[in-house]
Amino acid sequence: MGRCRCVLLHGDFSADQVLVDQHEVRLIDFDRCGLGPAESDLGSFAADELIRGLPGSGSVPVLDLPVTAALLAGYTDGHGSFSERRVRDWVALHVLRRLNEPFRACSPHWRESTAERMKLIEQLLV
Repeated sequence: MGRCRCVLLHGDFSADQVLVDQHEVRLIDFDRCGLGPAESDLGSFAADELIRGLPGSGSVPVLDLPVTAALLAGYTDGHGSFSERRVRDWVALHVLRRLNEPFRACSPHWRESTAERMKLIEQLLV
């Protein structure tokens, strides 16, 4: 995915890794942290939101997903920058990494869920 400016990554960033109360925001579960492009964590976050919204999520532009859009706005307000194309590429990779989750969870609809995720990956890479 090319050269990038490396940042500290959460590793499997998603909304359920963020705890919020009236005064603080805390991130949890850093067992997969490392260094890499910011788009990787941004893509992981968006992939999780897309998967939770399946089916038909691929028709929604990634950067317009409500929670992801808020995260990206806050990221750029903090003077971070990212490439939209690279975020989409990382979203596709993180959806691919989650491809076997329906099977592992013994979902009775694992075949359909896997097919939906494959279609989503295809749509993201166009």
